[in-house]
Amino acid sequence: MSGRAALANSRRIVVTLGTRALLANAHEIDRERLGRRLEELLRARAAGCSVLLVSSGAIGLGWPRLGYAGRPTTIPQLQAAAAVGQSHLMQQYIDLLQPHGVHAAQVLLTHGDLQDRRRYLNLRLALEALQEAGALPIISASAATSCMRAAPWAPRSSPAPSG
Repeated sequence: MSGRAALANSRRIVVTLGTRALLANAHEIDRERLGRRLEELLRARAAGCSVLLVSSGAIGLGWPRLGYAGRPTTIPQLQAAAAVGQSHLMQQYIDLLQPHGVHAAQVLLTHGDLQDRRRYLNLRLALEALQEAGALPIISASAATSCMRAAPWAPRSSPAPSG
């Protein structure tokens, strides 16, 4: 079965939009490209698919707004950039989804949310409730509170922030 055929038969799709897919340049969202991706996801939802969006980009959006000359290298500066960038990132999703009558639902995760069974089950129920209400869950690793992947030397296989 081809990739497109498998996708057409899927009940749930998880799509990851990384920093490079989101940004037009070093620190600005490519709204046209992001809008097209969101419309594709909304078409999949309309066809009966459950859609989860995993998004990064908060650090990339945040560091220029804080006046840093380049991507920070210290954990506190990376966390500060993520905290500022995350609100700008979510505002883009809100603006692009609103004309479709869809609420952007920010879901910030840390490594512990996936390791602890009770927290994982609560997360799963919350995601189901958001989807039942018609919102689009937008999942981001919380770089503002976690430093595992915010650090440039950290392993990329870790489920912590990458923005």
